[in-house]
Amino acid sequence: MRKVIVAFVTLGILIASIWLIIGILQRSRLFDAYDHLQRGMPEQLVRQMFGTPSHVAGPPQYVSWDTDESKQDNTGDCVMVFSYTPRLTLCGEEFLIGFDQKSNAVSKYCLFSP
Repeated sequence: MRKVIVAFVTLGILIASIWLIIGILQRSRLFDAYDHLQRGMPEQLVRQMFGTPSHVAGPPQYVSWDTDESKQDNTGDCVMVFSYTPRLTLCGEEFLIGFDQKSNAVSKYCLFSP
């Protein structure tokens, strides 16, 4: 009986470790992709860099390019936003990438929420 319990505990630790490693790698990949994202990149390239978005939304009220200082009203340039949320998040990170009518990146912002 003791061997069965040890086996289940070991299996649980192994699964948790694999989940943690995958989460850390995904989070790292998203931060790296975010750092390399450039204005005007086509949607297809963004999808290759980031993967499938967690959520897709319509036009946002505001747009910015990586800083609070660049935040401004969306005058219609941004028509769609991809949201990417890592499986493992330390600060509630969410990466938002906005696209124009030609499917080129026009907005990027990283939200942090405790």
